[in-house]
Amino acid sequence: MLIEINGDNSRELYDYFNELIGIIPFYLPVGFEIWKQSMFDDRENDGDRLFKDIRTYMLKNDGKVDGFIQFGLTAFEFYD
Repeated sequence: MLIEINGDNSRELYDYFNELIGIIPFYLPVGFEIWKQSMFDDRENDGDRLFKDIRTYMLKNDGKVDGFIQFGLTAFEFYD
């Protein structure tokens, strides 16, 4: 089953990340609130958002998280 995840229903995805510590390169363990902000509302140091729109989906089979995908529209604009 594919489930759309947002900040309100993300605890299970956070727990999934913590199960993968040691497998994910460069993963820094952080508390839930910091992780949630980074996943769904990441910002530059000056407060500008990094994404205009971001979508996250989690895949579950037989009640177990099997993975996730996250994609979005960047807030960066490049000019010539």
